[in-house]
Parts: sequence; structure tokens; C-alpha cells
Amino acid sequence: MKNAKVCSRLAVVLALIASSASLMAAGKNTVSEQDLAQASVITLNATTVNGFVSIARGRNCVVQGANDVPTLLPCPETSKTAPITTTFNIIELSHDWCLADNGIGPVVKRCDLKDPAQHWDALTAGPTHVKNIETKRCLTSVGLDKPLKLQSCTGSFAQTWALPK
Repeated sequence: MKNAKVCSRLAVVLALIASSASLMAAGKNTVSEQDLAQASVITLNATTVNGFVSIARGRNCVVQGANDVPTLLPCPETSKTAPITTTFNIIELSHDWCLADNGIGPVVKRCDLKDPAQHWDALTAGPTHVKNIETKRCLTSVGLDKPLKLQSCTGSFAQTWALPK
């Protein structure tokens, strides 16, 4: 099967500022610094390996057949490429509700590991930016109890976050 993905899940607990359990109950569409308390960060390492699932000593492969039905056919002649490994973080603010970039600003959505709007680049040791991998924008503080923003990454103090070890 093309682009088989192997994911390993490393959970890292993140405790930032105040309570976020009532985020969705309150119907909030924005995220503030205080909303980030008791959040957790899930770090995923995904490896994409190009190739096919095969039997009969590699002669026959599972491919996408008619009407998207997996079908066994002779393996195509393709060259394998090196595996591609990507690492990203999912920031879970409360049970099954995650930080996302909706293109306008940070929002809270149901967690979906496949949603690139929920994929964040952040270091788990020391001060770090929290940058959305898809939009390349950084989580930015504009003051206590105010909605966070996503802006161009500048390395400013307002974009420097600490994740627990």
C-alpha cells in the first residue's frame, strides 16, 4: 500500500495557566492564555514509506482498484524512495478538544490527528515557539485574559512558550 504511515505516540503533559474544561461549554471561538491550563501535548513521529504491500515474493501487490476497492495485481515497476519522517505536536486543551489554526486565528476543535490545522512545531525542552506547521504562523500572546493570535514568527517574548519536560 502506498504511503503507509507508521506513527508512534509520545504523550507529554503540558500545564500552562488556568482551566480550559469549560471552553466548548462556553461556546468560545477564541483561545486565551488562561485557556491553556491543564493542556497536554501529544508528540507524533510519522514515517511515510513509499512502496507496496506484497505477497508471492513481491510479485503481487495490494493496489487501489475499481471503486476504491483494494485489489491484488502484479506489482508495478516503481523505484522506492527513502522514508520521510515528520514530527509534530497536537495540543489538547481539554479532553478531545485541541488547539487549531482556522486561517484567521487559534480556535478549539475536536482533536483529529490527521488535521494539519492541529499540527504544531514546538520544542519540549526550554523556551520555544508554537508554530502551526501548515500556516507557519506562531501562537502569540497579546495579554492576560485576551484571545491569543497567530502571527508571523518573530521570536518575540510574546511568542516564547515553555512546555514542561
